[in-house]
Amino acid sequence: MTKMRKSHILLLIIAVVLALSSAYSLAAINQVYKINFEWYSQYSKQFKSEQRETSTDSWKLSDYSGDMLFKLVSEKTPLLASDNNDKIQQIIKNTDFGRYILLDCSLGKVVSPDYRIKVIGIAQRGSLVEIKVSLNNPQTAGQDSLTPQRTYTAEDVVRISKSAFPVKGRLCFVFKNQDGVKLFENYYDIM
Repeated sequence: MTKMRKSHILLLIIAVVLALSSAYSLAAINQVYKINFEWYSQYSKQFKSEQRETSTDSWKLSDYSGDMLFKLVSEKTPLLASDNNDKIQQIIKNTDFGRYILLDCSLGKVVSPDYRIKVIGIAQRGSLVEIKVSLNNPQTAGQDSLTPQRTYTAEDVVRISKSAFPVKGRLCFVFKNQDGVKLFENYYDIM
């Protein structure tokens, strides 16, 4: 009878250890990792890792244009629709794609420099990478349509070190606005 109790206790211990290791594995899969990135400063013409001010982005863009663009560049071959943009071409030319990837987010051509798009956070959970984007509309969007207007390009370029991704391989990149609404999704290979 004691032999049976010892074997039951041993099976119970094994079952508990397996259950705990399964729970730990499940928690590790669902772990969310903050991904650090650097944003390209138009003024200093270099990448910066400091926190950006977004409190002035109080007028959220509600209507999204068809020119809105979200792209990932992971090699020297430009994958951007705005390939004629000299600034982007210079950034691509000066990027070490063995170490970094670039994210290019654009609203396209806009009629006011107050339109803004900014990457404000990146997080990874398993093979899902979520990019939170702040989209800003000028406070006074209504302008006289008879007045000739100058156009601007509302764009943001960020650089991410490939070593920042805890999980590599085929990753799903999802771009969301500041309210969590999905704007764009695509799969990219990060090695």
